[in-house]
Amino acid sequence: MIRHIFIAPVKDGVPAELLEARIAQMRGLATAVDGVEGFALGRNLALLAPLDAVVMVVDLADRAAFDALIASPLHQEISASAAEAFDVEHFSITQVEI
Repeated sequence: MIRHIFIAPVKDGVPAELLEARIAQMRGLATAVDGVEGFALGRNLALLAPLDAVVMVVDLADRAAFDALIASPLHQEISASAAEAFDVEHFSITQVEI
C-alpha cells in the first residue's frame, strides 16, 4: 500500500470562501479512482508550528492506483487551479510504502 502525503501552505489573504471551495474540491479525490483505501483532509492545527496549511493523506492500494489518482481529471483540475489558494512553490509531497 502507498500513503500519499500532501501539505499545501495557504497563501496570505486568500478569501475563506475560495479556500473552502478548494478543500471541497479536494475531498472529491476520495472517490475519484478505484484503489483509494483511506482518505483524510483538513487544516493544520498548528500545535507545533504556525503554518496555515491544508493537509491531505491518501492511502492507495498500489502504484497503479496512485498513478490513476494523479492522472485523474479531478486531480488535473485541482492542480491547474492550486495557485489561486496555495503557495505551490512550498508544497510538501511524499509517498511512503505502508
